[in-house]
Amino acid sequence: MDWSFHLFTGLFGGDPSGRRKMKDLDLAFRTSGKGKVERFSNRMRFVESREEIILKYVEHKEVLDCGCVGGGPGAEDWLHGRLVEVSKRVVGVDIQKEGVERLRKLGYEVVWGDVTTMNLGEKFDVIVAGELIEHLPNQGLFLENMKRHLKRRGVLVLTTPNALAFPTYLVVYLRRQRQNCLEEHICLHTANTIKVLARKHGFEIVELCYYFGRPSKKSLGWYLAKLLYSFFPALSPNLLVVLGRTR
Repeated sequence: MDWSFHLFTGLFGGDPSGRRKMKDLDLAFRTSGKGKVERFSNRMRFVESREEIILKYVEHKEVLDCGCVGGGPGAEDWLHGRLVEVSKRVVGVDIQKEGVERLRKLGYEVVWGDVTTMNLGEKFDVIVAGELIEHLPNQGLFLENMKRHLKRRGVLVLTTPNALAFPTYLVVYLRRQRQNCLEEHICLHTANTIKVLARKHGFEIVELCYYFGRPSKKSLGWYLAKLLYSFFPALSPNLLVVLGRTR
């Protein structure tokens, strides 16, 4: 099976007939609290930044932020700081001991731990894992542990680089620098691989979108890229998926 099949599968959700077009992604089924089966279908869409989606889920909620250290306070894209601003309560967890200690001294509620094996002894309304899953050797174990920490009607929000992104193809196929495609990542995901992985571990997709990132200074190149991704969201650099529990 060659790479072109995997590309087709990633874009069309594994439907060889092509009836599910790229612009209309089937986001499967989810059972509501009343036992009624509801179909969540969403057209592929593009947003400028992940915060546009994430913050609406965490507002006034109890949140677990996995991989919270990031760039730390002062960094332009430090997600944990934004979560703390709008949430009822945020607990952060990270495997970087020095970073955790630094945040504790600044007054943040953070703990040191491995997201695949930790047990915090409590459940949360929302779990956020920004740019984390692609670094984990055992992603199934991670999802099982997140389910253990997620309330029955809670959501898990994942953001990750998009394997089908235009920049990735540019590097791999034009420059032929295949060794630089993954960098420090274990693997890169498509919408379909996330969907399959989620289903195997008791989750289904509630919302999916693609995003680019909103820099402090917008260049002509940024506007041109935004135009491209607005028409072809699946070529955007990043993928955001909101997962709900099915069991």
